[in-house]
Amino acid sequence: MEEMVKWQEELTNVQKKQKKRLLETVIELVKEKGYANVSVRDICRTAEVSSGSFYHHYPSKEALVLDAYYHIDQYVTKEFIEKCEKQPPRDSIRSLLGLYLKLIDEEIGLLVKEYYRVMLEGMNISALDPHRPYYQALCAQAERGIQDGSFRGECEAKEIAEYFMRFLRSEIFDWAIHGGEYNLVAQFVKDYEWALRGIAASEER
Repeated sequence: MEEMVKWQEELTNVQKKQKKRLLETVIELVKEKGYANVSVRDICRTAEVSSGSFYHHYPSKEALVLDAYYHIDQYVTKEFIEKCEKQPPRDSIRSLLGLYLKLIDEEIGLLVKEYYRVMLEGMNISALDPHRPYYQALCAQAERGIQDGSFRGECEAKEIAEYFMRFLRSEIFDWAIHGGEYNLVAQFVKDYEWALRGIAASEER
């Protein structure tokens, strides 16, 4: 029995490492060759993962793209949330949004174009999943902002979180259609203050 448990744990670790290599590989290959020029075979060969293992984890290249984008959730750690809790709500939300954009800028890059294409084709069912750690973290900080008067009292935390998710998508989409020619994070810092004015309490404006 113990040997079986140990074998299952080892198998799980191997599978996690395979997924990690596949995620890292698709990001690098798309940066190098462009999405249309990267095949599942290319990904498997570079990642040193068999095609059978690939299809065990992902039904298609598009599914791998979606998973690469959801990589953000692993950065919403307990330590990061504790850091946010020590900041005023406005700053904690800026930290959360900045975390997302930093990942896009430094890791995902223009693979984000394919993410949006897949989304528009209706494959991304879980993009707005309210149970995602990132979304829950945004809601929690929005609630803090309501409670301390930073945000309008008639707003609900969910509405504020969705507002910022729409704002985030617009920032990323604009950067992508411009070919990533400007600094995404720097532009976000400027735009964030403008976005806040739509929900800030009157005395905060």
